[in-house]
Amino acid sequence: ISAVSCFSTLGYMLNNGELFSLSKTMCTPVPDWMWWLNLAFILSKIYEWMDTMILVWLKPKAPLLFLHVYHHATTFWLFLLVVAFPGTLKMGLLLNGGVHTLMYAHYARPFPKAIVPFITLAQLVQLFYVVWMWSVTPGTCPEHAAFPTEHFADFVTPYLMVPVYIMGFLKFFVQRFVLGSTHKKKPAAAASPETKQ
Repeated sequence: ISAVSCFSTLGYMLNNGELFSLSKTMCTPVPDWMWWLNLAFILSKIYEWMDTMILVWLKPKAPLLFLHVYHHATTFWLFLLVVAFPGTLKMGLLLNGGVHTLMYAHYARPFPKAIVPFITLAQLVQLFYVVWMWSVTPGTCPEHAAFPTEHFADFVTPYLMVPVYIMGFLKFFVQRFVLGSTHKKKPAAAASPETKQ
């Protein structure tokens, strides 16, 4: 679902002239098929819940990172919120789908060691970018200008969740790729804390 989400959204945005126009990306409503694709993408996050619960239940030899558990426990709720704005819905499919496509490709056939850190960097870039887009959409798209006041709790929730992701991914990146101090992992499991550690 990640690759389908990423590449179909990329194709749509290229054909619709949105990829290089922030205002079009943020303000142009999504087509009906993209709503259904996004629903499938959101439902795939439930698998991550089950996957994490099974790992916790099995008590793996190496303890699960807090980031792994927190990220998988909250991403479903976050993706329910980002549908409020067309741009964040599109970027969720494009960027999050793209990062997960890279990650799963690496699990299937490990990338060269020098490339692996870029998966975690891509995760960080997409988190910063989508939070920025979430922040500026009400000021860019008149139809969404009232959202922060009318739906205050919904609007501020990503600001509570995403910084925890960012701090966790930064810590993981520094420990794994700068200091090299995290526990030893199999090559296919070294790209991201979203691994079965």
